[in-house]
This record gives sequence, C-alpha cells and structure tokens, in this order.
Amino acid sequence: QTFAYPAGQGSYEFYSVSTDDDDNVEDAPVRADARLVFNNPPSAPTDPSIPDGSTDVSLSPTLSVTVSDPNGHPVDVSFFDDSDHLIGTVLGVSSGTQASMVWDGLSPETTYGWYVMVDDGLESSSSVTWTFTTQPAAEPVPAENAATTMALLLLLALTGVVMVQRR
Repeated sequence: QTFAYPAGQGSYEFYSVSTDDDDNVEDAPVRADARLVFNNPPSAPTDPSIPDGSTDVSLSPTLSVTVSDPNGHPVDVSFFDDSDHLIGTVLGVSSGTQASMVWDGLSPETTYGWYVMVDDGLESSSSVTWTFTTQPAAEPVPAENAATTMALLLLLALTGVVMVQRR
C-alpha cells in the first residue's frame, strides 16, 4: 500500500491495530510503530554571478547564486573551491533569493573552480562546478614615468612656494 502524504511536507506517525479471528481488537499503542519525515531536498543552486568559463574576473569576486527549496524552507548556502575547501557559508537564506559571498585573495591570471551546496536542515543539493580566470596583475608604473611624475610634483610644489612668497 502507498502513502500519498495528504498534509504535504512534515512528519507522519503510524501505528497498527490488529484484529484476530475472534474479532478481538488490539488496543492502540501508546507511541507510534513508525515515524516518517517527508521533505523535498532543496533545488540545485542556479544563476551563478560569474558564468562558467568567464575571464578577466576581479581578484576579489562576489560569488552569488539563486537558491530555492520546494518546501519553502530557508537554507544554508556554503561556497566551496574545486578542491572542496570552504570559502564561506551564508545562513538562513530565504527560498527564491540569492546568496552572495566575496572570495578574497585570488592570484592574477589563474583559473579557479567553485561550487555551492544548499542545505535545508534535512537534505542538501549541490551545484555543478563553475570555473573562471582572474584578470592580469595591474601593470606597475614604469620607473621613468614615476621619476617624471615625481619631478612634476616637485616642480608644482616649488612653484606654489614661489607664488606664496611673491605676495
């Protein structure tokens, strides 16, 4: 026999009462013979803020995904790198909204992978792994430009001093 969860998500308790051939009916037990918890797992996270294969990504990108739970439960959202190291967790995210986290300290011109796990307290789901490549390092100011800039600043400072002295 099947059970269709008439009240939807939640827990259900069952007990049995037997009747023998002489129509003697067993008393209902004090506690249930079985307990069943009905829960749909959260949906896999979607809509990554950084699409798979992106390039020229910031060295401190904001990772975000849309999360949902078919039962409407708030979920905990954990962000991981592709080596399964935890980047961070956002707790109690409402179903149908986005969870975001900044991933600091990345190296230039490096490819990174990341994925997200969503947990409703009973079950969890995870995303696919997305990858991106970070932007090149900022180009240093060439020494000759730095020297020219310093000379110009010094000249402006001296001109300012001379102008103040002429008053």
